[in-house]
Amino acid sequence: MISKSKIKHLRSLKHKKYRELGKEFLVEGTRIVSSALEANTVLKTVLLTDIYKNSPSSQNILADIEKAGVAIINVNGRTMKSIATTEHPSGIAGICSLPETQNSFIHTRQPFIFLDAISDPGNMGTILRSTSWFGIQNIALSPNCVDPFNPKSIRAGMGAHFHLNFQENASLNTFVQENYWIIGSSPSGSSYLKLKTPPKKKEWVLVLGNEASGISKENQTLLSDIISIPKFGTGESLNVATSAGILLSHLTRPGNN
Repeated sequence: MISKSKIKHLRSLKHKKYRELGKEFLVEGTRIVSSALEANTVLKTVLLTDIYKNSPSSQNILADIEKAGVAIINVNGRTMKSIATTEHPSGIAGICSLPETQNSFIHTRQPFIFLDAISDPGNMGTILRSTSWFGIQNIALSPNCVDPFNPKSIRAGMGAHFHLNFQENASLNTFVQENYWIIGSSPSGSSYLKLKTPPKKKEWVLVLGNEASGISKENQTLLSDIISIPKFGTGESLNVATSAGILLSHLTRPGNN
């Protein structure tokens, strides 16, 4: 049985203020809960409906939950729908510990993605999914970026959040001071296919700008290179999340590191 106060708290996690206060965020669906289980330390509690529990397709993940010793709370369908952020909840949700984000530079000689005022949570999550896929672990978020733990971002990330390090309120100036090769993505840049190899032992940071206005003028002055994705067909522009995947594929290709 779940208390009314617990339900109220879980509903509040739809908002950044309460995620930060409670140090928790909600994930929904079998795939993302499974990813949280694999991350080992972030999943605190699982919410299940009876319909989900009794479904043959759910038995593998239920066994994994039991093996991991994660607490289970049974809820009815109406309660799950009131807690969930999706229109048609699958019947499983997880309460995860909100990771501590860095407020100072993450000192590592590894590549970064720098997100300059990304505003759409779906784009944020998709960028993080691509970033994790290509083995980049460090995300620097400028002020005014959408919260990466927004429910839409979590869904679009499909578990990527559990494998990334986040630095909030980041300044691109820090990367200049740390001697990073700073690569900006802009339609005005030269083709990424002509991108030179970075200086020996110099790590890179890929800067992706706001969906409407691109990289800020202040940050444009700090770029080492500005690159674009050439168009071979039709269309006005590429979505920032799509661009991220294409550029990361190139930057992480053997021989470019």
